[in-house]
Order: sequence, then C-alpha cells, then structure tokens
Amino acid sequence: MVKRWLKQVGVLVLIGSAMSAATVWAQGEAQNECGDKRITDADQLYKLGFFDETIAELRPCMAPKGFPSKALRQPAYRLMALSYFEKDEPDSSRSWIEALMKDENGYQADPSMDPLFFQYWVDELRPKWYQRRWVKTLGLGMVAGGVSFFLLLRPSTDKPLPGPSIMLPGQ
Repeated sequence: MVKRWLKQVGVLVLIGSAMSAATVWAQGEAQNECGDKRITDADQLYKLGFFDETIAELRPCMAPKGFPSKALRQPAYRLMALSYFEKDEPDSSRSWIEALMKDENGYQADPSMDPLFFQYWVDELRPKWYQRRWVKTLGLGMVAGGVSFFLLLRPSTDKPLPGPSIMLPGQ
C-alpha cells in the first residue's frame, strides 16, 4: 500500500514538474516573440516592399513592454517610420521618428542606410542639447568676426607697427 502511494505521488510530482517546465518554456517563448527574429522578418518584408505586412509584424511588439531593449526598439521604430512613409503617411512616419528620438536622444541616422527624409527629420527632431555643436561653431565664428571687425575699424595711428618695415612702392 505504501509503495503504491509513493508511486502515485512520484507520478504526480513528475507531471507537476513537466507542467511547470512547459509553463516556463512558454513564457520564454512569449518573451522571445519580440526579439531579433521579429526585427529581421520585418526588415525583409520592408525590403521586399510589403509595408503593411512590416507594420503588422512589428505592431504587437510596439507596446511599452514589447521589445526588451533599446537595441531592438530602435530598428523597430525606424522600420515603422520608413514603412509609413512608403505608404504615403508622412504624419505617422514622423510620429514614429519622434518616438525613436524620445527613446534615444542621441540617435544618429545612418547616411549609408537611411533615406534623406529620415535623416532630415532625425536632425530636425534632435533635442536642442544635441545641437550645441552648431552653437559652438556659430559662437566661434562670431568671435572671429568680431575680432576681425575690431581690427579693421580701430583708429589708425602714425606709430609704425612692430616688426620689420616693408617699403611699399611709391613711398
């Protein structure tokens, strides 16, 4: 009787372990559903010109907890923006670029891969603190211009400038 009871308990434990392992495996599969494979599949669909299908492939993973990392979200945002642009929906395309810029402030478009409209919108939407390099360049240009302006408009003096004197013709 005890042996039979131990046998039944052992079977139940075995079945419970199998069910637990199956649940963990299914959860892992659900998490991997929004992974590299989905991005690769969507990229292939985009390259083949199936823009609606690209959007449908990515849409389930665009929820806040869809893609687990920025490394996966960024190409997804990019593909969504490109697909909507190709479908002649520039407002939707721009909103996906805005979402990309909110997710990663320092995002840089790749001139070798991205169309000009995408590069332009990324540069246009980049937050002001990433545009400081232009301010610095402009500031240096203004300083140089101010110094040149000052040197050109300073009152002339009869005193010779230091350094070797050069005799100009007609003097």
